[in-house]
Formats: sequence, structure tokens, C-alpha cells
Amino acid sequence: MLIPKLVNHKGQADRVIEFLPANSAIVEELNKQYVLIQERDKTKYRAGHVVRKMQEKGFSKFKMNRHTQLWQSVDARNPAKGYGAWVANEKWYWYESWITFVENYCNQHREEFS
Repeated sequence: MLIPKLVNHKGQADRVIEFLPANSAIVEELNKQYVLIQERDKTKYRAGHVVRKMQEKGFSKFKMNRHTQLWQSVDARNPAKGYGAWVANEKWYWYESWITFVENYCNQHREEFS
């Protein structure tokens, strides 16, 4: 558990976190009062997986170039949109929300992609 630790002297800002042993009495008391919130890492998919998933759903004409055109047209790599993320400043990965968006798009344009 991380808790703020107040300091009284200028220049001690690096001492704002105190680590507590998991089996200490204070942690046991805090656990009674607070609920542990665990953030799970979202499942990430490469673009090829998104394309294959759409093809498996019957959109056989949905190819990588159409995927690229789609994400570019809606600025889907904008982090504020929440469709995916850069991992290790190296590769872009898509979240489940993007797969849902693409599937809805394919459904709206069924004649083009089926």
C-alpha cells in the first residue's frame, strides 16, 4: 500500500511515499477500512488480429489496407479516444473497444466487406 508521507523540510519531496509491510498491524487495520482496487491491464491486439477477427465474422473483404484507412479517418490512434496504446514506444496495440468499433463499421458497410 502506498500512502503519502508528509515532510517538514524543504528538499525532501522525494520522501512522499512510505512502503508498509503487508503483515503489519497498520496495514491490517487499513485493509478493514479500504477496498483494494486492482487495475487490470487491458488485453491488447495487433492490427493483423483485428483484421483476422473481422474476416472470421464474415467480412472476408476487410483487409489490412481498409483497417489502416479506417483508423486514419477517425484518428483512432489518438490516445484520448481510448482505442489503443503505444507499448514500449515501439508498437501500437488495439483494445477491445476498437474491435467493437471496427465490427460496427463492417456491419454498417456489410455489402462492401462480405
